Amino acid sequence: MEKGYILYKIEDLKAGDHLCCLYETEEEHKALITPFLRKGLENNEKIVYIVDKHTSKTVLDYLREDGIVVEPYLERGQLVILTVSESYMKEGVFDPDGMINLLKNETDKALDEGYNALRVTGEMTWALRGLPGSERLIEYESKLNEFFPTSKCLAICQYDMRHFDPEILLNILETHPIVVIGTKIYDNFYYIPTDEFLGGKIPETTLNHWTENLKLRKQVEEELQKSEKKYRDLVDNAPVGVYQTTVDGNIIFVNESLVNMFGFESREEMMKVKSPSRYKNSKDREFITQKLMKKGGLKDHEVEMLKKSGESINVILSANIDDGIISGVLVNITERKKAEEALKKSETKYRAIFENVQDVFYQTDNEGNIIEISPSIERYSGFTREELIGKPVEMVYVDPEDRKDLLKAIHERGEVVDYEVRLKTKNNSLIYVSTNAHILFDSNNQLIGIEGSLRDITERTKMEEEIKKSLEEKEMLLKEIHHRVKNNLMVISSLLNLQSRYIKDKEALSIFKESQSRAKSMALIHEKLYSSTDLKRIDFGDYIRTLSSDLFQTYVADPSRIKMNINVENIMLDINTAIPLGLIVNELVSNSMKHAFPNGRNGELNIDFHTKDDNLVLMVSDDGVGFPEDLDYKNTDSLGLQLVNSLTGQIDGNIELDRSKGTAFKITFTEEEYK
Repeated sequence: MEKGYILYKIEDLKAGDHLCCLYETEEEHKALITPFLRKGLENNEKIVYIVDKHTSKTVLDYLREDGIVVEPYLERGQLVILTVSESYMKEGVFDPDGMINLLKNETDKALDEGYNALRVTGEMTWALRGLPGSERLIEYESKLNEFFPTSKCLAICQYDMRHFDPEILLNILETHPIVVIGTKIYDNFYYIPTDEFLGGKIPETTLNHWTENLKLRKQVEEELQKSEKKYRDLVDNAPVGVYQTTVDGNIIFVNESLVNMFGFESREEMMKVKSPSRYKNSKDREFITQKLMKKGGLKDHEVEMLKKSGESINVILSANIDDGIISGVLVNITERKKAEEALKKSETKYRAIFENVQDVFYQTDNEGNIIEISPSIERYSGFTREELIGKPVEMVYVDPEDRKDLLKAIHERGEVVDYEVRLKTKNNSLIYVSTNAHILFDSNNQLIGIEGSLRDITERTKMEEEIKKSLEEKEMLLKEIHHRVKNNLMVISSLLNLQSRYIKDKEALSIFKESQSRAKSMALIHEKLYSSTDLKRIDFGDYIRTLSSDLFQTYVADPSRIKMNINVENIMLDINTAIPLGLIVNELVSNSMKHAFPNGRNGELNIDFHTKDDNLVLMVSDDGVGFPEDLDYKNTDSLGLQLVNSLTGQIDGNIELDRSKGTAFKITFTEEEYK
């Protein structure tokens, strides 16, 4: 340890050290003595504590509050607490040489008992009471420096500065190689070796030491400045970012590398911002701070941070905290991270390829003999590679015709992709495979055989067959449902027809016929779905033709009076649109046939259905007597028009009425995908 430098840790003390402790508060006393005693217990050293001002209870409480159970140490004698009369004044008078002999004997005893050393600390306030021999205290302290360097003993002599005169404390400083002031441990500039201190030339000796210390201090300061410049240059030129901040985020220092890393113009600019603002996620900074406060240090922690521009960078952070100052190092790993991600993607890609190479690769010659095949064939077929090479490929085909069909397809197209064939295993089980194959040529472009790969699709094929079977069953069931719905609607229509025979009131009879017509219009949709290959959609143009013809036969007694023009596109509509739209067609067409041509009047009825832009347009028009001017079609007692308005809203459509030439209803809507 070089003269003048601080021993920062109590753990640095070792056998042979002789210290004086100068303290002014009980807190300072406890803060030093507690770790001094704890370290001795942990090091398997015997401890002797000589009390005077403090009691043994106070000392033991120090340890208990530090989490140490003291009783076992007291019982086995590793921790011993003595009084002044049991130590310094054991013979009734203080004798420095006798006390040193006591320390020698206690050290030897501790070593014989199996301890690594003797650790002693004594409270020195007893010397202020004028006890016999206490005037020899300074002589004792100086002579101890001949004992400790060669012994397995270390000691702290405790001096409460509130009770000792400065003159005594100056002598104490001169007789201790190491000094504790408060809780800081120093190598002592002012220590004077025993032979010089007791040699009788104190002023001359002190003067020599002080002048040497002045020279040494200047030398140390110069060396410190050089060292500081050296390390500052080293830090500034380091390829990593170095920083210091307060716990609350004020930046105290940054090196040039860190300034460049975060894209700032200068240190001054960067030091104006708070360090938490450089973290992409504020919780990362909180985690790091909590970790440092709890453990004192953090190493190789990966975190995402932000440059001045807002761009993300990945860094590795290592830091420690001391006296509320966080010092750390940042290593920019952004490019490495990108490379790792690229490598990971590449690795994933090739790993996927590798893991999926469960396909069987094969080659056959022009005669159809297997000349090469991968070992994975055994997983699929039970045949080993050796059992197949040199054998005709037909031995694995269920039907030789399948082999011929495959060869024909390969020669016609040059290659086949996902061509499905049936093969048999070694135990004659059936498997389905998908093959990719092409013609194989030699270096002279001569055909020498077939090369390809096989993939087992047996499970997939079985599932497809099950799904197909299930779909067929569901289609049959759906067809049956449509058929039964249609039959039920026709039964309702027939019942209405039968019931109407007993109705004499014309208005009531009309209501029955209209209800019968509506039931038939819905039944017609289910009939067409039943007979269609698409069980969810129907050709609505075809539906309009059929429905209109049925209505014409029902409502027009003299077909020669009214001409019906049907101009419709064949547009497929979902059942959820077709049913309301079918009822709308039923109402508009039947209304026109019933009311547009009274008293034998002649005329034309037009039905149009087509696409326009992204919309569908239905128009039913006639050149009859026209829609009454005093009737609001959107607010009427007519059940038919109420249905038309309601059903138009159901399909999110828009309805318009044109009275300029007879009556024309126009329905515009967009068929949304049914959910």
